[in-house]
Amino acid sequence: MRQYFNKTLHLTLFYFKRNLVTNALWVISIALLTLIIPPAFKAMYPTQRELNTVIPMLDNPAVKTMLGPIKLDDVNIATVFAHEMLLFTAIVVAIMNILFVGQQTRGDEERGRLILLNALPIGKHAQIMSVMLNIIILNLALFIPIGSGLLVMSGDGFSTISSLLYALNLSAIGVLFGFLTLVVAQLATTVSGTTGITIGILMLSYFIRAIGDGLDNDLSLISPLGWLSRTFPYAENNWWPLVFIMILALICLPSAMILKIKRDINSGYLPEKSGHTHIKRYMKSPLGLQIRLQRTLFISFACGMLLLGLSYGSIFGTLDTFFEDNPLLKQMLVSKGDNYAEQFLPTLMVVMAMVATIPTLISLFKFKKDNHHGYTLMLLANPMTRLTYFGTYIILSIINAFTMIFLASLGLYIGQYFVMDEPLSFISVISSGIIYIPAILAFVALGILILGVSNKLTSIVYAYLAYCFVVVYIGNLLNVREWLKNLTPFHHIPQIPIDDFTVLPLIILIILALCITVFGLLLFQRKDL
Repeated sequence: MRQYFNKTLHLTLFYFKRNLVTNALWVISIALLTLIIPPAFKAMYPTQRELNTVIPMLDNPAVKTMLGPIKLDDVNIATVFAHEMLLFTAIVVAIMNILFVGQQTRGDEERGRLILLNALPIGKHAQIMSVMLNIIILNLALFIPIGSGLLVMSGDGFSTISSLLYALNLSAIGVLFGFLTLVVAQLATTVSGTTGITIGILMLSYFIRAIGDGLDNDLSLISPLGWLSRTFPYAENNWWPLVFIMILALICLPSAMILKIKRDINSGYLPEKSGHTHIKRYMKSPLGLQIRLQRTLFISFACGMLLLGLSYGSIFGTLDTFFEDNPLLKQMLVSKGDNYAEQFLPTLMVVMAMVATIPTLISLFKFKKDNHHGYTLMLLANPMTRLTYFGTYIILSIINAFTMIFLASLGLYIGQYFVMDEPLSFISVISSGIIYIPAILAFVALGILILGVSNKLTSIVYAYLAYCFVVVYIGNLLNVREWLKNLTPFHHIPQIPIDDFTVLPLIILIILALCITVFGLLLFQRKDL
Protein backbone atom coordinates (compact mmCIF):
# COMPACT_ATOMS: atom_id res chain seq x y z
CA MET A 1 0.00 0.00 0.00
CA ARG A 2 2.84 2.37 0.82
CA GLN A 3 4.21 2.28 -2.73
CA TYR A 4 0.96 3.84 -4.03
CA PHE A 5 1.89 7.11 -2.26
CA ASN A 6 5.65 7.10 -2.86
CA LYS A 7 7.12 10.65 -3.19
CA THR A 8 3.81 12.29 -2.27
CA LEU A 9 5.49 14.86 -0.03
CA HIS A 10 8.06 15.69 -2.71
CA LEU A 11 5.29 16.35 -5.22
CA THR A 12 3.35 18.36 -2.65
CA LEU A 13 6.32 20.65 -2.15
CA PHE A 14 6.78 20.90 -5.92
CA TYR A 15 3.16 22.04 -6.48
CA PHE A 16 3.38 24.38 -3.50
CA LYS A 17 6.48 26.15 -4.85
CA ARG A 18 5.16 26.30 -8.41
CA ASN A 19 1.90 27.99 -7.40
CA LEU A 20 3.17 30.04 -4.46
CA VAL A 21 2.84 33.49 -6.04
CA THR A 22 -0.54 32.88 -7.68
CA ASN A 23 -2.06 31.32 -4.57
CA ALA A 24 -0.62 34.05 -2.34
CA LEU A 25 -2.27 36.72 -4.51
CA TRP A 26 -5.60 34.88 -4.29
CA VAL A 27 -5.41 34.54 -0.52
CA ILE A 28 -4.33 38.14 0.07
CA SER A 29 -7.04 39.51 -2.24
CA ILE A 30 -9.86 37.48 -0.65
CA ALA A 31 -8.65 38.24 2.89
CA LEU A 32 -8.43 41.98 2.20
CA LEU A 33 -11.84 41.99 0.52
CA THR A 34 -13.30 40.33 3.61
CA LEU A 35 -11.58 42.40 6.29
CA ILE A 36 -12.25 45.85 4.82
CA ILE A 37 -16.02 45.31 4.90
CA PRO A 38 -16.73 45.30 8.70
CA PRO A 39 -15.15 48.77 9.24
CA ALA A 40 -17.08 50.05 6.21
CA PHE A 41 -20.33 48.66 7.65
CA LYS A 42 -19.57 50.26 11.02
CA ALA A 43 -19.25 53.61 9.25
CA MET A 44 -22.45 53.03 7.25
CA TYR A 45 -24.48 52.01 10.31
CA PRO A 46 -22.99 53.90 13.28
CA THR A 47 -26.05 53.30 15.50
CA GLN A 48 -28.73 50.65 15.81
CA ARG A 49 -31.24 53.11 14.36
CA GLU A 50 -29.44 53.23 11.01
CA LEU A 51 -29.02 49.46 11.08
CA ASN A 52 -32.74 48.91 11.67
CA THR A 53 -33.52 50.67 8.40
CA VAL A 54 -31.82 47.92 6.40
CA ILE A 55 -33.60 45.01 8.14
CA PRO A 56 -36.79 45.15 5.99
CA MET A 57 -34.65 44.95 2.86
CA LEU A 58 -32.67 41.95 4.18
CA ASP A 59 -35.94 40.08 4.82
CA ASN A 60 -37.15 40.77 1.28
CA PRO A 61 -37.67 37.59 -0.85
CA ALA A 62 -35.57 39.08 -3.68
CA VAL A 63 -32.66 39.68 -1.30
CA LYS A 64 -33.06 36.18 0.17
CA THR A 65 -32.74 34.85 -3.36
CA MET A 66 -29.39 36.59 -3.76
CA LEU A 67 -27.91 36.33 -0.25
CA GLY A 68 -29.80 33.59 1.54
CA PRO A 69 -31.88 33.65 4.76
CA ILE A 70 -31.06 35.78 7.78
CA LYS A 71 -31.89 35.48 11.49
CA LEU A 72 -33.56 38.70 12.62
CA ASP A 73 -33.71 37.97 16.36
CA ASP A 74 -30.64 40.08 17.18
CA VAL A 75 -29.39 41.98 14.14
CA ASN A 76 -26.02 43.71 14.50
CA ILE A 77 -23.10 44.69 12.28
CA ALA A 78 -21.65 41.18 12.46
CA THR A 79 -24.85 39.41 11.34
CA VAL A 80 -25.35 41.86 8.46
CA PHE A 81 -21.70 41.40 7.43
CA ALA A 82 -22.01 37.59 7.44
CA HIS A 83 -25.33 37.71 5.60
CA GLU A 84 -24.11 39.99 2.81
CA MET A 85 -20.58 38.60 2.40
CA LEU A 86 -20.51 34.88 3.21
CA LEU A 87 -22.20 33.44 0.14
CA PHE A 88 -20.46 35.52 -2.52
CA THR A 89 -17.06 35.20 -0.85
CA ALA A 90 -17.59 31.44 -0.73
CA ILE A 91 -18.25 31.43 -4.48
CA VAL A 92 -14.97 33.29 -5.08
CA VAL A 93 -13.12 30.81 -2.85
CA ALA A 94 -14.71 27.89 -4.73
CA ILE A 95 -13.63 29.35 -8.09
CA MET A 96 -10.08 29.80 -6.75
CA ASN A 97 -9.93 26.09 -5.87
CA ILE A 98 -11.55 25.00 -9.13
CA LEU A 99 -9.02 26.91 -11.24
CA PHE A 100 -6.11 25.68 -9.11
CA VAL A 101 -7.07 22.00 -9.31
CA GLY A 102 -7.98 22.19 -13.00
CA GLN A 103 -4.50 23.45 -13.89
CA GLN A 104 -2.66 20.95 -11.68
CA THR A 105 -4.59 17.94 -13.02
CA ARG A 106 -5.97 18.23 -16.54
CA GLY A 107 -3.75 21.22 -17.26
CA ASP A 108 -0.59 19.21 -16.63
CA GLU A 109 -2.06 16.26 -18.49
CA GLU A 110 -2.82 18.34 -21.60
CA ARG A 111 0.70 19.77 -21.67
CA GLY A 112 2.36 16.37 -21.32
CA ARG A 113 3.81 17.11 -17.88
CA LEU A 114 1.99 14.23 -16.23
CA ILE A 115 3.74 11.74 -18.50
CA LEU A 116 7.10 13.15 -17.37
CA LEU A 117 6.05 12.85 -13.73
CA ASN A 118 4.88 9.27 -14.21
CA ALA A 119 8.28 8.41 -15.69
CA LEU A 120 9.72 9.12 -12.23
CA PRO A 121 9.56 6.62 -9.34
CA ILE A 122 6.31 7.97 -7.87
CA GLY A 123 3.27 6.10 -6.58
CA LYS A 124 0.06 5.73 -8.55
CA HIS A 125 -1.82 8.00 -6.16
CA ALA A 126 1.07 10.37 -5.37
CA GLN A 127 0.06 13.05 -7.87
CA ILE A 128 -3.59 13.22 -6.87
CA MET A 129 -2.72 13.09 -3.15
CA SER A 130 -0.21 15.92 -3.53
CA VAL A 131 -2.85 18.07 -5.23
CA MET A 132 -5.25 17.20 -2.40
CA LEU A 133 -2.70 18.25 0.23
CA ASN A 134 -2.14 21.53 -1.61
CA ILE A 135 -5.89 22.15 -1.59
CA ILE A 136 -5.87 21.77 2.19
CA ILE A 137 -2.80 24.02 2.53
CA LEU A 138 -4.35 26.67 0.28
CA ASN A 139 -7.61 26.81 2.23
CA LEU A 140 -5.80 26.68 5.57
CA ALA A 141 -3.74 29.65 4.39
CA LEU A 142 -7.03 31.43 3.70
CA PHE A 143 -8.51 30.47 7.07
CA ILE A 144 -5.64 31.95 9.10
CA PRO A 145 -5.75 35.62 7.95
CA ILE A 146 -9.54 35.79 7.74
CA GLY A 147 -10.09 34.05 11.09
CA SER A 148 -7.43 36.08 12.91
CA GLY A 149 -8.53 39.31 11.22
CA LEU A 150 -12.14 38.88 12.29
CA LEU A 151 -11.03 37.94 15.81
CA VAL A 152 -9.55 41.39 16.36
CA MET A 153 -12.82 43.09 15.42
CA SER A 154 -14.16 44.47 18.66
CA GLY A 155 -17.81 44.82 19.58
CA ASP A 156 -20.82 44.88 17.23
CA GLY A 157 -21.36 41.13 17.65
CA PHE A 158 -17.95 39.90 16.41
CA SER A 159 -17.47 36.98 18.81
CA THR A 160 -14.55 34.54 18.76
CA ILE A 161 -16.51 31.37 17.95
CA SER A 162 -18.52 33.08 15.23
CA SER A 163 -15.41 34.53 13.58
CA LEU A 164 -13.78 31.10 13.49
CA LEU A 165 -16.98 29.60 12.07
CA TYR A 166 -17.13 32.24 9.32
CA ALA A 167 -13.52 31.62 8.28
CA LEU A 168 -13.98 27.84 8.50
CA ASN A 169 -17.05 28.09 6.25
CA LEU A 170 -14.94 29.59 3.48
CA SER A 171 -12.17 27.02 3.85
CA ALA A 172 -14.64 24.12 3.96
CA ILE A 173 -16.44 25.15 0.77
CA GLY A 174 -13.04 25.64 -0.88
CA VAL A 175 -11.93 22.12 0.07
CA LEU A 176 -15.24 20.67 -1.13
CA PHE A 177 -15.07 22.22 -4.61
CA GLY A 178 -11.35 21.48 -4.83
CA PHE A 179 -12.00 17.79 -4.17
CA LEU A 180 -15.01 17.86 -6.49
CA THR A 181 -12.80 19.24 -9.26
CA LEU A 182 -10.48 16.26 -8.73
CA VAL A 183 -13.40 13.98 -9.58
CA VAL A 184 -14.50 16.02 -12.60
CA ALA A 185 -10.89 16.05 -13.86
CA GLN A 186 -11.15 12.28 -14.27
CA LEU A 187 -14.39 12.57 -16.22
CA ALA A 188 -13.58 15.42 -18.62
CA THR A 189 -10.76 15.30 -21.16
CA THR A 190 -9.64 18.96 -21.13
CA VAL A 191 -8.84 21.59 -18.55
CA SER A 192 -11.54 23.87 -19.97
CA GLY A 193 -14.05 21.03 -19.71
CA THR A 194 -12.98 20.35 -16.12
CA THR A 195 -13.29 23.93 -14.95
CA GLY A 196 -16.42 24.53 -17.03
CA ILE A 197 -18.30 21.54 -15.60
CA THR A 198 -17.28 22.28 -12.01
CA ILE A 199 -18.15 25.98 -12.25
CA GLY A 200 -21.43 24.86 -13.81
CA ILE A 201 -22.06 22.67 -10.74
CA LEU A 202 -21.22 25.65 -8.54
CA MET A 203 -23.68 27.89 -10.39
CA LEU A 204 -26.33 25.16 -10.28
CA SER A 205 -25.81 24.92 -6.52
CA TYR A 206 -26.31 28.66 -6.25
CA PHE A 207 -29.51 28.70 -8.33
CA ILE A 208 -31.02 25.73 -6.45
CA ARG A 209 -30.29 27.55 -3.21
CA ALA A 210 -31.67 30.80 -4.63
CA ILE A 211 -34.97 29.20 -5.69
CA GLY A 212 -35.34 27.42 -2.35
CA ASP A 213 -34.59 30.50 -0.27
CA GLY A 214 -36.77 32.72 -2.43
CA LEU A 215 -39.74 30.36 -1.97
CA ASP A 216 -38.92 29.68 1.71
CA ASN A 217 -38.84 25.90 1.30
CA ASP A 218 -36.30 23.13 1.87
CA LEU A 219 -35.17 22.87 -1.76
CA SER A 220 -32.03 24.84 -0.89
CA LEU A 221 -30.92 22.04 1.45
CA ILE A 222 -30.03 20.01 -1.67
CA SER A 223 -27.25 22.52 -2.38
CA PRO A 224 -23.92 22.77 -0.49
CA LEU A 225 -24.32 26.55 -0.69
CA GLY A 226 -27.70 26.11 0.98
CA TRP A 227 -25.98 24.27 3.83
CA LEU A 228 -23.41 27.03 4.05
CA SER A 229 -26.00 29.81 4.32
CA ARG A 230 -27.58 27.99 7.27
CA THR A 231 -24.53 28.11 9.49
CA PHE A 232 -25.66 31.66 10.46
CA PRO A 233 -22.34 32.96 11.86
CA TYR A 234 -22.76 35.64 14.56
CA ALA A 235 -26.37 34.48 15.09
CA GLU A 236 -27.11 30.77 15.71
CA ASN A 237 -23.58 29.49 14.93
CA ASN A 238 -24.73 26.16 13.47
CA TRP A 239 -21.90 23.68 12.93
CA TRP A 240 -23.90 20.82 11.41
CA PRO A 241 -23.73 22.13 7.81
CA LEU A 242 -19.91 21.96 7.95
CA VAL A 243 -20.18 18.26 8.86
CA PHE A 244 -22.20 17.57 5.70
CA ILE A 245 -19.80 19.64 3.59
CA MET A 246 -16.76 17.73 4.85
CA ILE A 247 -18.49 14.33 4.46
CA LEU A 248 -19.23 15.15 0.82
CA ALA A 249 -15.62 16.30 0.34
CA LEU A 250 -14.28 13.06 1.84
CA ILE A 251 -16.48 11.04 -0.51
CA CYS A 252 -15.00 12.89 -3.49
CA LEU A 253 -11.38 12.03 -2.66
CA PRO A 254 -11.48 8.19 -2.92
CA SER A 255 -13.83 8.53 -5.88
CA ALA A 256 -11.22 10.58 -7.74
CA MET A 257 -8.50 8.03 -6.91
CA ILE A 258 -10.57 5.09 -8.16
CA LEU A 259 -11.54 6.88 -11.36
CA LYS A 260 -7.97 7.97 -12.06
CA ILE A 261 -6.33 4.58 -11.63
CA LYS A 262 -8.79 2.96 -14.05
CA ARG A 263 -8.31 5.34 -16.97
CA ASP A 264 -5.54 6.06 -19.44
CA ILE A 265 -3.67 9.35 -19.57
CA ASN A 266 -5.37 11.98 -21.78
CA SER A 267 -8.63 10.05 -21.66
CA GLY A 268 -11.82 10.64 -19.71
CA TYR A 269 -15.08 8.91 -18.88
CA LEU A 270 -17.40 11.41 -20.51
CA PRO A 271 -18.09 10.66 -24.19
CA GLU A 272 -16.46 13.08 -26.59
CA LYS A 273 -18.57 14.63 -29.30
CA SER A 274 -17.44 13.51 -32.72
CA GLY A 275 -16.26 16.31 -34.96
CA HIS A 276 -17.76 17.36 -38.28
CA THR A 277 -16.51 15.69 -41.46
CA HIS A 278 -16.14 19.07 -43.12
CA ILE A 279 -15.33 22.39 -41.46
CA LYS A 280 -18.08 24.99 -41.47
CA ARG A 281 -17.54 27.80 -43.94
CA TYR A 282 -17.43 30.60 -41.38
CA MET A 283 -14.59 28.87 -39.53
CA LYS A 284 -12.25 29.20 -42.52
CA SER A 285 -11.51 32.82 -41.62
CA PRO A 286 -9.45 33.90 -38.56
CA LEU A 287 -12.46 35.72 -37.11
CA GLY A 288 -14.76 32.75 -37.67
CA LEU A 289 -12.29 30.43 -35.97
CA GLN A 290 -12.13 32.66 -32.89
CA ILE A 291 -15.92 32.94 -32.80
CA ARG A 292 -16.11 29.15 -32.68
CA LEU A 293 -13.42 28.87 -30.00
CA GLN A 294 -14.88 31.59 -27.78
CA ARG A 295 -18.59 30.97 -28.22
CA THR A 296 -19.03 28.91 -25.01
CA LEU A 297 -17.27 31.55 -22.93
CA PHE A 298 -19.31 34.29 -24.63
CA ILE A 299 -22.65 32.56 -24.00
CA SER A 300 -21.75 31.81 -20.37
CA PHE A 301 -20.83 35.40 -19.57
CA ALA A 302 -23.84 36.72 -21.50
CA CYS A 303 -26.20 34.63 -19.35
CA GLY A 304 -24.32 35.71 -16.23
CA MET A 305 -24.60 39.43 -17.08
CA LEU A 306 -28.33 39.08 -17.76
CA LEU A 307 -28.82 37.35 -14.39
CA LEU A 308 -26.70 40.01 -12.66
CA GLY A 309 -28.96 42.72 -14.09
CA LEU A 310 -32.07 40.80 -13.01
CA SER A 311 -30.66 40.46 -9.49
CA TYR A 312 -29.95 44.17 -9.19
CA GLY A 313 -33.30 45.09 -10.71
CA SER A 314 -35.17 42.92 -8.21
CA ILE A 315 -34.11 45.13 -5.26
CA PHE A 316 -35.52 48.35 -6.72
CA GLY A 317 -38.87 47.78 -5.03
CA THR A 318 -37.33 48.32 -1.54
CA LEU A 319 -34.88 51.15 -2.30
CA ASP A 320 -37.03 53.82 -0.60
CA THR A 321 -36.93 51.92 2.71
CA PHE A 322 -33.24 51.23 2.30
CA PHE A 323 -32.09 54.83 1.76
CA GLU A 324 -34.73 56.99 3.42
CA ASP A 325 -33.44 56.92 7.01
CA ASN A 326 -29.74 56.33 6.35
CA PRO A 327 -27.90 59.59 5.57
CA LEU A 328 -24.54 57.84 5.22
CA LEU A 329 -25.83 55.52 2.50
CA LYS A 330 -27.23 58.55 0.69
CA GLN A 331 -23.63 59.58 0.07
CA MET A 332 -23.50 56.78 -2.53
CA LEU A 333 -26.22 58.53 -4.52
CA VAL A 334 -25.19 60.86 -7.31
CA SER A 335 -27.61 63.69 -6.46
CA LYS A 336 -30.23 64.86 -3.99
CA GLY A 337 -33.92 64.09 -4.34
CA ASP A 338 -36.69 61.67 -3.47
CA ASN A 339 -36.45 59.39 -6.51
CA TYR A 340 -33.94 56.91 -5.10
CA ALA A 341 -34.35 54.53 -8.05
CA GLU A 342 -33.11 57.11 -10.57
CA GLN A 343 -30.32 58.23 -8.25
CA PHE A 344 -29.10 54.71 -7.51
CA LEU A 345 -29.30 53.55 -11.13
CA PRO A 346 -25.95 55.14 -12.18
CA THR A 347 -24.24 53.53 -9.16
CA LEU A 348 -25.42 50.08 -10.21
CA MET A 349 -24.64 50.73 -13.87
CA VAL A 350 -21.03 51.65 -13.21
CA VAL A 351 -20.64 48.42 -11.21
CA MET A 352 -22.14 46.35 -14.03
CA ALA A 353 -19.98 48.20 -16.56
CA MET A 354 -16.86 47.22 -14.63
CA VAL A 355 -18.09 43.62 -14.37
CA ALA A 356 -18.78 43.65 -18.13
CA THR A 357 -15.17 44.74 -18.65
CA ILE A 358 -13.96 41.38 -17.28
CA PRO A 359 -15.30 39.12 -20.12
CA THR A 360 -14.22 41.82 -22.58
CA LEU A 361 -10.62 41.58 -21.33
CA ILE A 362 -10.74 37.78 -21.11
CA SER A 363 -11.72 37.64 -24.79
CA LEU A 364 -8.82 39.94 -25.73
CA PHE A 365 -6.27 38.22 -23.50
CA LYS A 366 -7.09 34.82 -24.98
CA PHE A 367 -4.37 35.80 -27.43
CA LYS A 368 -1.88 35.37 -24.59
CA LYS A 369 -3.01 31.79 -23.95
CA ASP A 370 -3.07 30.87 -27.65
CA ASN A 371 0.39 32.34 -28.12
CA HIS A 372 1.69 30.43 -25.09
CA HIS A 373 0.46 27.12 -26.52
CA GLY A 374 1.99 27.82 -29.93
CA TYR A 375 -1.30 28.17 -31.81
CA THR A 376 -0.44 31.67 -32.97
CA LEU A 377 2.70 30.63 -34.84
CA MET A 378 0.82 27.73 -36.47
CA LEU A 379 -1.86 30.08 -37.81
CA LEU A 380 0.64 32.75 -38.88
CA ALA A 381 2.37 30.11 -41.02
CA ASN A 382 -0.59 30.64 -43.37
CA PRO A 383 -0.80 33.69 -45.69
CA MET A 384 -2.03 36.02 -42.95
CA THR A 385 -0.58 39.14 -41.35
CA ARG A 386 -0.14 39.29 -37.61
CA LEU A 387 -2.39 42.37 -37.43
CA THR A 388 -5.17 40.49 -39.23
CA TYR A 389 -4.88 37.66 -36.73
CA PHE A 390 -4.62 39.92 -33.67
CA GLY A 391 -7.52 41.99 -35.00
CA THR A 392 -9.88 39.03 -34.52
CA TYR A 393 -9.32 39.18 -30.76
CA ILE A 394 -9.88 42.94 -30.77
CA ILE A 395 -13.13 42.63 -32.73
CA LEU A 396 -14.48 39.95 -30.40
CA SER A 397 -13.56 41.98 -27.31
CA ILE A 398 -15.45 44.99 -28.73
CA ILE A 399 -18.48 42.76 -29.44
CA ASN A 400 -18.24 41.56 -25.84
CA ALA A 401 -18.19 45.15 -24.58
CA PHE A 402 -21.42 46.05 -26.37
CA THR A 403 -23.23 42.77 -25.68
CA MET A 404 -22.40 42.37 -21.99
CA ILE A 405 -23.40 45.85 -20.84
CA PHE A 406 -26.56 45.74 -22.99
CA LEU A 407 -27.67 42.41 -21.49
CA ALA A 408 -26.91 43.64 -17.96
CA SER A 409 -28.99 46.76 -18.60
CA LEU A 410 -31.78 44.69 -20.13
CA GLY A 411 -31.81 42.38 -17.11
CA LEU A 412 -31.99 45.35 -14.73
CA TYR A 413 -34.87 46.84 -16.70
CA ILE A 414 -36.82 43.57 -16.59
CA GLY A 415 -36.08 43.07 -12.88
CA GLN A 416 -37.19 46.55 -11.78
CA TYR A 417 -40.22 46.52 -14.11
CA PHE A 418 -41.92 43.77 -12.10
CA VAL A 419 -41.16 45.09 -8.60
CA MET A 420 -41.78 48.86 -8.94
CA ASP A 421 -45.14 50.62 -8.97
CA GLU A 422 -43.71 53.19 -11.41
CA PRO A 423 -40.85 51.43 -13.24
CA LEU A 424 -38.11 53.33 -15.03
CA SER A 425 -38.44 53.62 -18.81
CA PHE A 426 -36.67 51.21 -21.15
CA ILE A 427 -34.74 54.02 -22.87
CA SER A 428 -33.61 55.47 -19.55
CA VAL A 429 -32.24 52.16 -18.22
CA ILE A 430 -30.61 50.97 -21.45
CA SER A 431 -28.98 54.33 -22.21
CA SER A 432 -27.59 54.56 -18.66
CA GLY A 433 -25.71 51.33 -19.37
CA ILE A 434 -24.73 51.75 -23.02
CA ILE A 435 -23.13 55.11 -22.25
CA TYR A 436 -20.31 53.28 -20.41
CA ILE A 437 -19.09 51.55 -23.59
CA PRO A 438 -16.33 54.19 -24.24
CA ALA A 439 -14.93 53.50 -20.75
CA ILE A 440 -14.91 49.73 -21.42
CA LEU A 441 -13.25 50.34 -24.80
CA ALA A 442 -10.58 52.35 -23.00
CA PHE A 443 -9.71 49.16 -21.12
CA VAL A 444 -9.61 47.25 -24.42
CA ALA A 445 -7.13 49.84 -25.71
CA LEU A 446 -5.02 49.49 -22.56
CA GLY A 447 -5.07 45.71 -22.99
CA ILE A 448 -3.87 46.07 -26.60
CA LEU A 449 -1.03 48.31 -25.43
CA ILE A 450 -0.02 45.80 -22.74
CA LEU A 451 -0.04 42.90 -25.24
CA GLY A 452 2.05 45.02 -27.56
CA VAL A 453 4.68 45.33 -24.84
CA SER A 454 4.61 41.93 -23.12
CA ASN A 455 2.16 39.08 -22.58
CA LYS A 456 3.30 38.82 -18.95
CA LEU A 457 1.92 42.21 -17.90
CA THR A 458 -1.81 41.58 -18.40
CA SER A 459 -2.41 41.48 -14.63
CA ILE A 460 -1.73 45.24 -14.60
CA VAL A 461 -4.99 45.82 -16.46
CA TYR A 462 -6.99 43.77 -13.94
CA ALA A 463 -5.28 45.60 -11.06
CA TYR A 464 -6.26 48.93 -12.64
CA LEU A 465 -9.85 47.69 -12.99
CA ALA A 466 -9.86 46.79 -9.27
CA TYR A 467 -8.59 50.29 -8.50
CA CYS A 468 -11.44 51.75 -10.56
CA PHE A 469 -13.97 49.69 -8.61
CA VAL A 470 -12.74 50.88 -5.22
CA VAL A 471 -12.41 54.53 -6.24
CA VAL A 472 -15.65 54.87 -8.21
CA TYR A 473 -18.05 52.58 -6.33
CA ILE A 474 -17.23 53.38 -2.70
CA GLY A 475 -15.25 56.55 -3.29
CA ASN A 476 -17.94 58.75 -1.73
CA LEU A 477 -18.01 56.66 1.43
CA LEU A 478 -14.22 56.63 1.70
CA ASN A 479 -13.92 60.36 0.85
CA VAL A 480 -11.56 59.60 -2.02
CA ARG A 481 -10.03 62.75 -3.49
CA GLU A 482 -11.30 63.98 -6.82
CA TRP A 483 -7.98 63.65 -8.67
CA LEU A 484 -7.89 59.94 -7.80
CA LYS A 485 -11.35 59.52 -9.34
CA ASN A 486 -10.23 61.41 -12.45
CA LEU A 487 -7.66 58.68 -13.12
CA THR A 488 -10.47 56.26 -13.98
CA PRO A 489 -12.36 56.36 -17.30
CA PHE A 490 -15.65 55.42 -15.60
CA HIS A 491 -15.66 58.63 -13.54
CA HIS A 492 -15.87 60.79 -16.68
CA ILE A 493 -19.02 59.13 -18.03
CA PRO A 494 -22.25 61.18 -17.63
CA GLN A 495 -24.45 59.51 -15.03
CA ILE A 496 -27.69 59.04 -16.92
CA PRO A 497 -30.54 59.79 -16.11
CA ILE A 498 -29.41 62.18 -13.33
CA ASP A 499 -26.80 64.13 -15.31
CA ASP A 500 -27.41 65.91 -18.57
CA PHE A 501 -26.04 64.03 -21.56
CA THR A 502 -22.70 65.53 -22.65
CA VAL A 503 -20.91 64.06 -25.63
CA LEU A 504 -17.52 65.71 -25.08
CA PRO A 505 -16.12 63.28 -22.44
CA LEU A 506 -17.26 60.33 -24.57
CA ILE A 507 -15.50 61.71 -27.65
CA ILE A 508 -12.33 62.34 -25.63
CA LEU A 509 -12.37 58.78 -24.26
CA ILE A 510 -12.90 57.29 -27.73
CA ILE A 511 -10.10 59.38 -29.24
CA LEU A 512 -7.81 58.46 -26.36
CA ALA A 513 -8.69 54.77 -26.80
CA LEU A 514 -7.97 54.97 -30.54
CA CYS A 515 -4.58 56.61 -29.95
CA ILE A 516 -3.60 53.98 -27.37
CA THR A 517 -4.81 51.22 -29.70
CA VAL A 518 -2.75 52.51 -32.63
CA PHE A 519 0.35 52.81 -30.43
CA GLY A 520 -0.25 49.30 -29.06
CA LEU A 521 -0.60 47.86 -32.57
CA LEU A 522 2.64 49.53 -33.67
CA LEU A 523 4.42 47.91 -30.72
CA PHE A 524 2.75 44.58 -31.52
CA GLN A 525 4.02 44.76 -35.10
CA ARG A 526 7.60 44.94 -33.85
CA LYS A 527 7.15 42.44 -31.04
CA ASP A 528 8.92 39.07 -31.08
CA LEU A 529 6.12 36.51 -30.80
